[in-house]
Amino acid sequence: EILNKKFLELIENGSVTINSFFSEELISNFKNDYKNKILYLKNKNSAKNEYFKNKSLTIKDSLIKLWLDERIIELIEHYMGKKLYARNYPTLNYSVGKQETSSRLIHKIKNSNVTDVWHVDHSTLISFHIFLEDVERDGTCMEYVKGTNKFLNSNFSISDEIIQKSNLSVAQCYGKKGSINIHCGNVVHRMRPKPNSNRLMLTFGFSAGSNLMLDVNNIARCLSSNFDIDSLNKKSRDLLQGIFPKKMSKGYDLKKDKFNPTSFKGI
Repeated sequence: EILNKKFLELIENGSVTINSFFSEELISNFKNDYKNKILYLKNKNSAKNEYFKNKSLTIKDSLIKLWLDERIIELIEHYMGKKLYARNYPTLNYSVGKQETSSRLIHKIKNSNVTDVWHVDHSTLISFHIFLEDVERDGTCMEYVKGTNKFLNSNFSISDEIIQKSNLSVAQCYGKKGSINIHCGNVVHRMRPKPNSNRLMLTFGFSAGSNLMLDVNNIARCLSSNFDIDSLNKKSRDLLQGIFPKKMSKGYDLKKDKFNPTSFKGI
């Protein structure tokens, strides 16, 4: 019943947060399995990622339970209206609080790959975040403009002044650890930083089949834990086939500089 209500909220607003969706036990198990990576990320000091740090993860059972939760996958798949595919690899993200800026001063946090300006991602994408620590409403968090998922948006940055003049409602994504946020790529949103307020979360991306970020280096990193990707059930394995391609019995053909499954079925 709760998920049905949240599904309708996602359709209406373009983003939805479900508080304390995952149990403290699941979150603790994950954080224990990846405690060294979390510690490394929090202590990492880099001029390139001063305010937003991220790290790809090796695959373990505790990650799979969070990444491929059947209830969430089904909800997102219903929203997309098509078969769902993992768009990219699981990522641990750590946002470091800083002074909030307005679009009159700065449009983007310098030396970082995160934007604090209003923007959209991509209309065929949908993102899924899991809060690994409490995220406060008045702290560093994501904000979105309700209902803009239904607009004909462009990839241009949008100023604070335009958002204010629109008279549309702005919402914050916050909650206790274990809470999740789902937002579609066409909703207007931004990361709002706040001093002395940090945010640790897992980030997953999904797609209806376009813009899949296949990367051999990330495949190597993810499977360095010797996780058997083919041990997953069929639905989960199919979900990941865009970023972890299945072995084709006859291999691939190269046609016009593109690789396709071999069409010849003979010996």
